[in-house]
Amino acid sequence: MISESRGRAQFFIGILQWPVLVWAILNLATGILGMIVYGAFTASYGPVYIVNQFVGLWLCVLLTFFSAQTVYIELKPGDSSERRILRVITLVVNILYFGVILVGSFILFVLYSRAGTRPDAIVWTILIMIICLLNVIALICRWYSSVGAGKEFIPDESKCFQLIKEKSAGASGVSMCLYITAIVVNVLLRFIFLIFLGLLISGSSAASNIKNYPMKGKLISVPLNDGSGRSQNIHYLCEGPTEGNSFTFLFEGDFTHGYADYYDIQRYLTALGRRSCIYDKPGLGYSDYLYKDQKDESTFYYNFLTSIGEKTPYVMVGWGGGGHIIYKFALEHPELVKSLTFLDVFPPGIEFTSMKDLKNWSQEQFNTYKNQELRGRRTLFGIINGLAVPWGLMSIFVGSSSNTSNADEITFWMSTEKTWITQSSVLDTAYADTGSYLKQNLTSTISVNLVVTKHDDNWVIKNN
Repeated sequence: MISESRGRAQFFIGILQWPVLVWAILNLATGILGMIVYGAFTASYGPVYIVNQFVGLWLCVLLTFFSAQTVYIELKPGDSSERRILRVITLVVNILYFGVILVGSFILFVLYSRAGTRPDAIVWTILIMIICLLNVIALICRWYSSVGAGKEFIPDESKCFQLIKEKSAGASGVSMCLYITAIVVNVLLRFIFLIFLGLLISGSSAASNIKNYPMKGKLISVPLNDGSGRSQNIHYLCEGPTEGNSFTFLFEGDFTHGYADYYDIQRYLTALGRRSCIYDKPGLGYSDYLYKDQKDESTFYYNFLTSIGEKTPYVMVGWGGGGHIIYKFALEHPELVKSLTFLDVFPPGIEFTSMKDLKNWSQEQFNTYKNQELRGRRTLFGIINGLAVPWGLMSIFVGSSSNTSNADEITFWMSTEKTWITQSSVLDTAYADTGSYLKQNLTSTISVNLVVTKHDDNWVIKNN
């Protein structure tokens, strides 16, 4: 009677292995498809938004590997000749391994949920958790029962080798060698993917630190002026007195620097009784991701500045690459600009043209040098976006600033997925010859101020 009940239990446990196997195969196919799709979009940044595709790609790699492990567990022949103590040790080690992976994938899920910027990553981590849980279930099921009504799904391991040996002694030796090699490779891969999971946890932990820097300003939905009917949420912060006749300062930079970089300046102006606005461009900070076809500020800039309810004209302050943005805006909308102030602003491409003049290069030599620099930066951005950001290694590339009250926040934003994938997407635009508009004269009502930071020789030597 006991034997009959046990046999029935083994039968039902064995039957449960079939849906586990089917689910694993479906997840394996999904992971492979995900790798193909994400891999295809790594060059174009995405089907709709400019997003770091490597985050999803690496998660699909994890899903594919652990799904393959489930298939391996389900289809691997048993070995009735193996000593029981070895079978118990193998079972415990396997359960501990997948238990650790299950906990790690749950941590990934929590961290990506906390960050709130990658819903696709949340979905992938859920699938990874499920497949790791099924791996544990599959191991336990195989321990208690063979697949089906007391019949192995595929022959016993020792029987397989016996059959091969009967056919050919040489083939038996080769088969055993391949079998041992496969086991060693699988163990190494498990170890590698355990480290890999730890790196992804580090990357998701860095992304989740966004909760340490809550939004200080407001979001406004800005319609794009490209006729597409689309809009973007832009994060901005305006502070200072609204009464009186003083003008509002607007601080502008390139697609690297968001509101946090100007926060201390804004606080200083507020203390002086002046009003100012700072903001995150789309693709930075708390603003929405850039759309795939957005390469500069032209699609949102005018609508944004006329939607935030500030008194015009603006006193526009451009820092670095922001100088070209405010100059172009002043040319197109002089009625909205009171004055322009350039902070360390130089003509576009001066780092290349200065080398051409210094070394007396021909145009062909100049173009070769410029293209080499562009390829070098693309490679660097590829390493950052593909490895450093997803794996939490941005401290290698981004140091902290000790000169501002919000230095940690600036460092955080400079380490995020958005900042670097956005920089990468506008790299070609930054390298293009966009300085022709600087030859056009501004309206005489707009005053221009130029501020160039002065440093001594020791500073130049230290920082260049």
